[in-house]
Amino acid sequence: MPADVPNAIITLTHRITASANTPVQQATAIQDYLRDPRRFTYSTTAPPGDGFDVLTNFLTRSRSGYCIHFAAAMALMARIEGIPSRVSVGFLPGTEVDGLWQVRGTNMHAWPELYFQGYGWVRYEPTAAVAESPAWSVENPNSVPQAGPSASESAEPSAEPSATASSSPTPSSTPTPVPESTQNPGRPFPWRTVLISVGVAIAVVLLACTPMLLRIGRRRRRLSATDPSTLVAGAWREVHDSWTDRGLSWPQGSPRAQYAAAADQLPGDAAEALARLARAEERARYARSIGEIEDVVGDVETVRSALSEGETPRPGWLATWWPRSLFH
Repeated sequence: MPADVPNAIITLTHRITASANTPVQQATAIQDYLRDPRRFTYSTTAPPGDGFDVLTNFLTRSRSGYCIHFAAAMALMARIEGIPSRVSVGFLPGTEVDGLWQVRGTNMHAWPELYFQGYGWVRYEPTAAVAESPAWSVENPNSVPQAGPSASESAEPSAEPSATASSSPTPSSTPTPVPESTQNPGRPFPWRTVLISVGVAIAVVLLACTPMLLRIGRRRRRLSATDPSTLVAGAWREVHDSWTDRGLSWPQGSPRAQYAAAADQLPGDAAEALARLARAEERARYARSIGEIEDVVGDVETVRSALSEGETPRPGWLATWWPRSLFH
């Protein structure tokens, strides 16, 4: 069992299996709990959250989901009780047409399989809205020996492995056939809904990232110029935009006047970097030749770092994700 399973799921599992004395009885109790229509409903809308939050919401809050949530919940709860488990993904039997079975992508299904020593992997079905539960999982579990289902109850398990119930068995190479009489095509797996949801999520993320990406692209273009005058002009404009992104008011006037008004808002090293940038911008605008320029890109980063470490009207995350300089 994973070490970070939420306590809410562990507590619920122990409560469900409190009256069960054998692993088979525990498995039956978990399946019965998940199949109870008074507790759970089948829905193509996935429970909210990531990781274990999905199963926690499914089991304790929304109590609504589709086959993968029922199967994953039973597999995890079985492991909590010490029963090896796995989730299988395959297909329902489909529809019989003229003596042949038509199985389509919409018949995709997920179900849990539990391992019992001496019997192998045994299929269970906690999703009541999609398929019937196997006969061996509902017939008087009190009469079943602790090692697993009795030999008379044909569980159609995989070939008997040599591993014990506490080990991590290797799945058999031959899949366990699913009896047609115990399955019902039911509702198909909601692939279209899942794909639409993923597409919408990707579009929202891209839309949210667009201002940040545009701002990053603009900065890279400015600071990668090869012409000295263009580089200096872009660096000075980058300082101005970084000031604006942080919600600060950029002073008016010449580069020297702007530096004089802005320097008192920066620590010593950043103020010196701003002074060098102002002198370079002044030469680029008014001098016959710009002459030798210093580390313009490094000076810009020094000023930006000082702004990010200081107290500004707009916090860093807002300046990054919604840069005001793109719109002002």
